[in-house]
Amino acid sequence: MSHTDNPETRDAVDRSVASRTALAVRRLMAAGARDHGHDVRVAAWTSSGAMVGVRRAPRRLRRLGRRACDVADHLLTAVGLQHSERRLIGEAAGYWADEGAPTWRDDSHWRGASVIDDEMFDKIGSAHASLYDQLAAMVGSGTDLGRVLEWGVGGGANAVQFAPRADSFIAVDVNAASTAEAARHVRSVCSTPVTEIVVDLADPESALQRVPSESLDLFVCLYVLELVPSPEYGMRLMRIASAMLRPGGLAFVQIKYDNGSLSTRAFRRNYRRNSSNMTTYSLDGFWGDVADLGLDPVGMVLVPENDLDRRYAYLLVQKGSGVAAPHGVAQQPRAGV
Repeated sequence: MSHTDNPETRDAVDRSVASRTALAVRRLMAAGARDHGHDVRVAAWTSSGAMVGVRRAPRRLRRLGRRACDVADHLLTAVGLQHSERRLIGEAAGYWADEGAPTWRDDSHWRGASVIDDEMFDKIGSAHASLYDQLAAMVGSGTDLGRVLEWGVGGGANAVQFAPRADSFIAVDVNAASTAEAARHVRSVCSTPVTEIVVDLADPESALQRVPSESLDLFVCLYVLELVPSPEYGMRLMRIASAMLRPGGLAFVQIKYDNGSLSTRAFRRNYRRNSSNMTTYSLDGFWGDVADLGLDPVGMVLVPENDLDRRYAYLLVQKGSGVAAPHGVAQQPRAGV
């Protein structure tokens, strides 16, 4: 057994690296402040996600400290010191239940938040509807969507675009406030029946008790798969999609892709600090993994950068479609959502 397989040794190494990282970051930031004539105190994140010495520092130096902690987390994961799936699931559950956190409304894509203002809320949904139509045209899918489920509905930015075209809409999220908010927005724009389902983050398969097998025409999952605790957890969601979809049904999903560099690999550590980049996927790996689940890839659109983040890939897959070969990959310009 290697030393990293021993839990006590792993924790000791983790704490040691975290301590050295925190000290280095604080020294780096303090030196930078002195060099630029700033009479300030500094703050630094430890590798465990706790912040020490909470003091004022220039924004540029805070970004530098954050990047240093990102590198530390990536290196720890690379040598096998990632956090356990159970721990990450617990941290994620706590994070998404914390509605009072400063960034919670933005992260949940609620209308009227700081970043997700009214304009951005509308822009996200309309951009995603347009991307879906672009990909769905490859299989001749029409404008009527049938029975639609969105996993990770958040505040409803996508729901208000897809629900008006659906016969029925199922809003799934790990937070009841979000399903209620999304349902409220849907009812304000259309008369499509809405069903709310709140799932336990530790047991996403429990949703199968509420949604019959092979009953969906479209499964939507956007800005979710990079937030899940691990790539393996992401595949659990795709298995659920496969079970719920009827033969020929479609899934429209988005991932954050790994371009091969250390900085774009999945963090698998410190969920609260790294949530937006917790899980990344290789493009060919994800394509092949969903195909192994009986979800045939139809097409993919790459969005290298938009108003919210970078390295997004949108895929349309079809259950039992019999697609003989992939239609290829399109790339979107960098502007827009």
